[in-house]
Amino acid sequence: TRADLSGALLEEADLTQAVLQYVHWQGARLARAKLSRLDLRGADFSGVDAPQADFAEAVFDGAKFCGARLSRANFTGAHLEGADFSQAILDNAAVAGVHAANAQFTGADITAWRAGKEADFSAAVFVRAVGPGSIWQDAVVDRADFSGAHLDRANFSHAFARQARFYRCRLADATFTDAVLVNASFAQSQLLRASFA
Repeated sequence: TRADLSGALLEEADLTQAVLQYVHWQGARLARAKLSRLDLRGADFSGVDAPQADFAEAVFDGAKFCGARLSRANFTGAHLEGADFSQAILDNAAVAGVHAANAQFTGADITAWRAGKEADFSAAVFVRAVGPGSIWQDAVVDRADFSGAHLDRANFSHAFARQARFYRCRLADATFTDAVLVNASFAQSQLLRASFA
């Protein structure tokens, strides 16, 4: 259903039973709102304020979250293929088990976010993302582009990072223990105290 919820105040709303494809949410306030398991393909969430919102297992393929404020949001198991999170704030977000192939996170704040087993960020773009302390254990980041990203203290243990591009990254104290790094590039990156053992 096409609808316009731009600027709507929906804090703590439970929308889990709604049919909301291709809705315009720009600037909506969704703090602690529940949108889990919804089909939200192509929706525009640009500029929303949604800290601690629950988006678990929802489908956001092709959705836009440009400049959205999503601190501590729960995206566990969500489908984010081709979604655009450019300049979004996703600090401390839960992204375990997401399907985010080809998603855009250019300039996003992913500080201390928690990806993990079964999270797939194949060919995703994290150019100039800020993610110190982010957790990528067991995640798939094959062919992902982290050029210019700030990833000090990031944990890529057991991650699959084949052909990933870490060009000019800040990776001080980062951990790559048992990661699969076949043809990954770390050209001109800062790897002070990084661990590959």
